[in-house]
Amino acid sequence: RFTTGYGAGGRYEADVTALAPLLRGRRLIRCFIATYGDTPGWEASLELVYERSATGRRDALLAAPVFDDPHVDAVQPTLTRTLTVPAGTDTPRLRILTTGHATDGTGANEFVSAVHELRVDGRLVARWRPWRENGPDLRPLNPWAGTINVGPGRDLRACDLDRSGWGPGLAVDPLVIPLPELTPGLREIELRILGIRPADPNTGAHGYFSVNATLLGDRI
Repeated sequence: RFTTGYGAGGRYEADVTALAPLLRGRRLIRCFIATYGDTPGWEASLELVYERSATGRRDALLAAPVFDDPHVDAVQPTLTRTLTVPAGTDTPRLRILTTGHATDGTGANEFVSAVHELRVDGRLVARWRPWRENGPDLRPLNPWAGTINVGPGRDLRACDLDRSGWGPGLAVDPLVIPLPELTPGLREIELRILGIRPADPNTGAHGYFSVNATLLGDRI
């Protein structure tokens, strides 16, 4: 997942070696870019680069989609998936992308993070808050970012602000969580996000998180 900058496109790269089981044979790949107006639009191109040296010791066996929900809100803050971990799976782990947003672009959850709890078969195995605070480094990627003066000789640009797991002009870094609890067999994975901003009763504006997660595993 990537976020275009204010008034600029970009080039985004990701190491998808662990997703090799999904990138074999004939595949349909879609690119979706959310826009908030009729013009301008976007042009996009995609290239997959295969390098033998990039695989190293990794012999990817499993890449199973777990969650793909662009709008997890306070009404239903829990995602649950039951899946089968095949025999012969080594180093099971979850590759997860989660970013906070708000329908009105203010307050939680774009600029205020929220606790994420991950459970396997009902057991809490991870707890974290997505966050990113390298905004000032992103000014070259955001030529049209709005600017306000916040003090003598100090300007603040929209791209400078800390955000809940993302920044304008950047690809989102996945969090990889080792899950030795995922032994072979039928397993339940649950993600619960606490403290999502509920809908305002007057305007309906609310916070939400975009979540995508993939179960990864290597061949023994």
